[in-house]
Amino acid sequence: MHYYFVNGTDRIKLENQELLQRTSYNDFSGFSPVFYIGYHYTFVFHNYWYLNVYLDPGMGIDFYQNKFYNQGENNDNLNTNVFFQVKSGFSAGYNGRKIYFGGTFKYNYNSDKVENNTLGLQPIKNSFHLFFGYRFKAPKQVTKPIEYIEKKVPVLKQNSISVFVNFFKSYNFSPY
Repeated sequence: MHYYFVNGTDRIKLENQELLQRTSYNDFSGFSPVFYIGYHYTFVFHNYWYLNVYLDPGMGIDFYQNKFYNQGENNDNLNTNVFFQVKSGFSAGYNGRKIYFGGTFKYNYNSDKVENNTLGLQPIKNSFHLFFGYRFKAPKQVTKPIEYIEKKVPVLKQNSISVFVNFFKSYNFSPY
């Protein structure tokens, strides 16, 4: 869900830092709920290296209000528009016992508002991040409840890789 607003357009600061008061301007506000359905998949190589890819298409409705001010008079318009969005990306890295690092690329598409039976996709908010981390020994306040849960549910104590391999062996699949 996205909330947005644009107000204060009645004043403009010029390059020379002079403040200009406008007699005609617009204020916008609205929210856009979006429903996504998608698929994420992670490939694991040599127990510590990974590659994750995903695609999440979605559809939403933009509920917005446009207030037009002209010389002291105002006109309110309440509008709704359907739009489509696609989020995709990948990440790759190393996930060891003490250190982890990698990179993430996210690529998002957003449709123009659906009007006159036309629809155009435009890229929005693309990003690339690098990360590095070190795992410190967890304090007792964290480890104590986890050990309690692992004691009550023994399958959680197994190494996640062995659980993965045992799953495939039990179904006569061989990932290796």
